[in-house]
Amino acid sequence: GDPRLRPDNWVMIEGGGPASLKPFQIARYPVTVEEYRRFVEDEGYRNKRWWRAGGFAKYTEPRDWDEQVQHPNRPVSSVSWYEASAYCAWDGVRLPIEAEWERALRGPDGREYPWGNEEPDESRANFDRKVGNPTPVGLYPAGATPEGVADMAGNVWEWMEDGYDQQRVLRGGSFFLDSRNLRASFRYSDNPGDRSNSVGFRCVREVVP
Repeated sequence: GDPRLRPDNWVMIEGGGPASLKPFQIARYPVTVEEYRRFVEDEGYRNKRWWRAGGFAKYTEPRDWDEQVQHPNRPVSSVSWYEASAYCAWDGVRLPIEAEWERALRGPDGREYPWGNEEPDESRANFDRKVGNPTPVGLYPAGATPEGVADMAGNVWEWMEDGYDQQRVLRGGSFFLDSRNLRASFRYSDNPGDRSNSVGFRCVREVVP
């Protein structure tokens, strides 16, 4: 158990911006293997109530799960959009929409990267195959936003709630892509049922008045 994962790791993001967003909270880190394991052990894959977005009974656990559980504080990866959505339903949260995710990264001043406008380097992010696999969440504090949201550039792609042309959007780049793909404006998409060791997710939740 990584002690950093025990506190209430939610970061308040003020609303506003072009999309007129309401205030929301975003997870400080992507969902980790340790956190996702609780969903697996609670028989989340067998309970259809969490799978209203689809994908029920297609899988029984993330791909390469036996290997992933050896690294509990890495972001969980090799999960489809359906699995990410089911976890969120189980945990009483949801996936972010693109506008929320980008607002958390850019802040009120429109940053190009989570930390500002300086180009990425090895002290700020896991990218360009320099490590070659996902790293423990929060391992690059210099790459966090001023509000403390970590790993929004590099490490693993993050599934968004948004989709188009029957695909779902991914944001944030990953450990195998070069620095051009870490910009706030960069986006990608994939089929919601696909899984990759470079893809994970992060959660958001509503602000309770």
